[in-house]
Amino acid sequence: FLDHHLLSLLILLPLAGAVLVALLPREAVSLQKTVALAGSVVVFLVSLKLLAGFQPTGAMQFRETFQWLPAYGITYRLGIDGISEARSRELLRRFIEVIEWTP
Repeated sequence: FLDHHLLSLLILLPLAGAVLVALLPREAVSLQKTVALAGSVVVFLVSLKLLAGFQPTGAMQFRETFQWLPAYGITYRLGIDGISEARSRELLRRFIEVIEWTP
């Protein structure tokens, strides 16, 4: 499942983490931060798997297609190309900069 739905996981995992943090008690700030960090680490690890499997070609990769509402011709499609991968690396670089920053 993981190998065929990496992009969907990268979309849904942060959303699930945010919902989980929102459901925690307001007073549990430390727990909220821990859950948020754990969610970020999981998303980071999944993105590393995506980066490791990327082949530098011009073709779309990690394609996902799902007939969502076929009666209306609505299809869920995802894929990544070289430009998207380069942007992903840039976001990863910014993420690392944020982690390394200390006040």
